[in-house]
Amino acid sequence: MPTRKKYIKKSKKHLSKKNLQKSKKVRRSKTAGVVGTPLKPIDASQKKRLGNNDLKVNLNIWNNLSFWNASVMMVDIYRGEEISDNKYIYLMYNHKDSSVRRNNRIAWTKRIIDAGWIKQDGFRAFMGGSSTNFPKMKGKSHGTITLEEITKKIQEHRAELTRWMSAKEKSIAAEETIKKSAEEPEKKSAEETKFVGLNEVNDWEDL
Repeated sequence: MPTRKKYIKKSKKHLSKKNLQKSKKVRRSKTAGVVGTPLKPIDASQKKRLGNNDLKVNLNIWNNLSFWNASVMMVDIYRGEEISDNKYIYLMYNHKDSSVRRNNRIAWTKRIIDAGWIKQDGFRAFMGGSSTNFPKMKGKSHGTITLEEITKKIQEHRAELTRWMSAKEKSIAAEETIKKSAEEPEKKSAEETKFVGLNEVNDWEDL
């Protein structure tokens, strides 16, 4: 039969091992809470509007994000600039400092939620009659989504928009070339007719 001293020593050993396992679980839990968990409101203003639960995606959310993404692309690319918020994505994945990764993750999360769930301001860029026949984002029509999943969708959509805009520009340039080529003979013919008409006039007073 173990003595009281041995029993206490054994219990301490058991408890310390148990606590170690528990602390590991907590650390994993905290990590999971940052990476790979469902998207949810990130700050007080978003929580006030949307609550503090996991956000759900649907067709309207994808539509909101499509217009926002297109407006970002068209504004930045047509200015000849790098897409302004790509820096958040790069830094949240690649920076050596964990605090920098975290801050950029928060900024990017806030930007996505504002665009898809709150402000929905991407539509404003197309209120002047701009074409809206650009490719739209597609995804699951219900349930939650992680930041990683929605970021991938946004990046894929941006690549698709880049290809679409490039093809559209080439198409417009080709149409203008064809139109210009068609106008040249007509213009030349009109000028020749004008000169012929003037040559037929014998007396300038007859004009």
